[in-house]
Amino acid sequence: MRILRFVLFFLFPFFNANAQLFLSHIPADGDSICDYPISPDPFIDTVMAANFDNAGFKIGDTVPDFKLYDLYGDSMEMQTAFDKGKPILLIAGNYTCPVFRQRIPDINTIAAAYSGTIAMGIVYVIEAHPDTDVSPYSGSVWTSSENYSENILYRQPRTYGERKAILTDMITNYTAIDAPIMIDGPCNEWWLTFGPAPNIAYLITKDGVVFTKQGWFNKAPYNMSADIDSLLGYSGIAMPYNKITSNLSVFSDAAQNSVSFNLEGNDCMQSLEIFDVLGNLILKKDLNNIKITSVDLSKFKNGLCLYKIYTKHRQVLSGNFEKLN
Repeated sequence: MRILRFVLFFLFPFFNANAQLFLSHIPADGDSICDYPISPDPFIDTVMAANFDNAGFKIGDTVPDFKLYDLYGDSMEMQTAFDKGKPILLIAGNYTCPVFRQRIPDINTIAAAYSGTIAMGIVYVIEAHPDTDVSPYSGSVWTSSENYSENILYRQPRTYGERKAILTDMITNYTAIDAPIMIDGPCNEWWLTFGPAPNIAYLITKDGVVFTKQGWFNKAPYNMSADIDSLLGYSGIAMPYNKITSNLSVFSDAAQNSVSFNLEGNDCMQSLEIFDVLGNLILKKDLNNIKITSVDLSKFKNGLCLYKIYTKHRQVLSGNFEKLN
């Protein structure tokens, strides 16, 4: 498979949901990399506080159109994929991020599974763990033991051409990357707008709306394949996305000192949270796409409890039950 490589550059550094962001020419190799925030900058600390889930756009936000240039001078607009009725998966990455390197097999698996169905792009962003230079995410030199052991030792690029050179080395050593690779602009416009984060991912509908955002691409409990299935309507049983059905039954058994949850229909449960009446979290349980589960209440205090169940198809089912014994 021939890998297309695009250069991504934003005309404006901050998000405008109604804007279309076009670039008239490709950045020059000699263009300097702009200054960027470094932890403990409040901007960085805020988005890192929840494992990068606070970064960038939220689910339901509309993203602006892009005009991209490949390394050969050819341009591409993201709207082209939308015009073909395809959603887009965008994944941030950089060579010095060990987590991104570990996710390359996942990228290839998704690219193969959804070929022709979704568009994909890797956006090459600022180095997360440069050698000698300060990491933007720690405020100190944080090269990482994995980078030392794999001899992936690069300083933070000072020019756009140096960033391209590191990407070239990555492609040479990871020849099987089955998704287009885009390069953030010299002033890190994509990183600042969609992050800042080293390996954030967005699944965007054909209407340009964020359907899923993952602070770390496909890192548990995230499951990008399940999210793509939900968007496309596959969900493992070829179900139209707009016809998700579910009926939750909750039964509190005082004799057994337990409560059971039974989800009927074509959805399933991913996780369960139970709170006391003051809103304090009592229990959090990963359910891994099951339909029936029960909870031992022997250590719970008597009284009203609140629950939230998160389903595979992005529903949040909530209610209450009473612990009587």
